[in-house]
Amino acid sequence: GGLMPRQSTNATYAAIASLRNRTIVISALGFGALIALIYFLIAKLVTRPVTELAVKAEELAGGDLSVSVPVASVDAVGTLGRSFNAMVHSIKDQIEYASSLRNVIADPLFMVDRSMMVTFMNEACEQLTGYSKEETEGRLTCRDIFQSEICDTVCPVRRCFEKGQSVEGIRSTIIDRNGREIPIMISASPLKDAHGAIIGGVEICRDITEVLEAERLRYIQKTAEREE
Repeated sequence: GGLMPRQSTNATYAAIASLRNRTIVISALGFGALIALIYFLIAKLVTRPVTELAVKAEELAGGDLSVSVPVASVDAVGTLGRSFNAMVHSIKDQIEYASSLRNVIADPLFMVDRSMMVTFMNEACEQLTGYSKEETEGRLTCRDIFQSEICDTVCPVRRCFEKGQSVEGIRSTIIDRNGREIPIMISASPLKDAHGAIIGGVEICRDITEVLEAERLRYIQKTAEREE
């Protein structure tokens, strides 16, 4: 009769140990599941949107202005996405505004990069030189289309590159595509990036054929008056 309590105690200890082990296993599994859930939520709600935003930012930096990110939340990540989309929209507006200004200028205007390659020319410049935008932009230098006597000496755009300042009131003569000599008045200015580095230049020129003819007539008239 003295062995019954010992057996009962051993059975109780075994049951407690088994319950403890099951509890540990269940707790470990539950904790692992909780960690997996947290990781999944972080990946879905934070890591994935931020990674996608980084990819879109690289595309934007590469010149793709059609990029946008989907915004499905109102938290900090969602705010970041909305801010990114607003920034892209603002950049597109600024570019469209600048493009409108270039096209609304009535005088011949063209832009070049640091290698003097023409990157833009307006319709008035096409009419002055006889060269089209399609065959000029990214293909020809300003010297190719203007053939001016100052291209290799006192080029206004190169002076802008050297001084970092605008120049104006320079007279020159160009030769258009048909070989016709055209006197022009030139103004030029450097184009700078956000850091102030010169990345190109813009030149506006005006056909002054009529101005020179008026000056010639005035000179003849004054000469005739003096002889009288």
